[in-house]
Amino acid sequence: MSGDRIVWEDNRSGNRDIYLYDLAAGGEERQITNGSGYEVNPAIAGDWIVWQDDRNGNWDIYLYDLATGQENRITDNESAQMTPAVTESMVVWNDYRNGNWDIYAWTPPDEGAPSAPSAPSPPPPRRGPGLTPTSPGVPGVPGVPGVPGATTRPTAATPTATPTATATPTPEATVTMPPDDLTETLTPTRTLPPRTFPPVTFVTLEPTQTPFLL
Repeated sequence: MSGDRIVWEDNRSGNRDIYLYDLAAGGEERQITNGSGYEVNPAIAGDWIVWQDDRNGNWDIYLYDLATGQENRITDNESAQMTPAVTESMVVWNDYRNGNWDIYAWTPPDEGAPSAPSAPSPPPPRRGPGLTPTSPGVPGVPGVPGVPGATTRPTAATPTATPTATATPTPEATVTMPPDDLTETLTPTRTLPPRTFPPVTFVTLEPTQTPFLL
């Protein structure tokens, strides 16, 4: 029973059929099935009537839609499907296809069903220890862009060369004369005492005269 509608199985024709009685329609009675097999165990919810049917030689589940007047075969497995129950959007029943009784369900195809959500984006890669992301430019080189995602390591300090003292030549020099391998020692020149010169005086003359040394 659903609202003002009642369904049952009826044997008035010599085999079991499904009938409907609608109180809201003035007590109208309708025969839902008239097949040669047995249609039993009916259930109703809204406009859907379901039952088990053996017209194919085994028990299957069928559905009749009062709104469209269409009959649909819900199961086609060769095992027994029995004792259906129904809501306005789902049909369930007992099913023996696996060698024991299980519960199966059916819902009509929904063309407007939402699509599956997309997979989340992978997280960004983690940087290892001791590595520093490159800044937007190469350090120490102005105007040169850096490489995105590259890493830089600290550079070693450049050693600074230490100036060395210039060696002063000794007074004596040794000259090797090939091929006789003779060595000649040069004697340093004699140093003369400094001489004293008289002071030099410059005289400023007229521009037309040439300066001279006194």
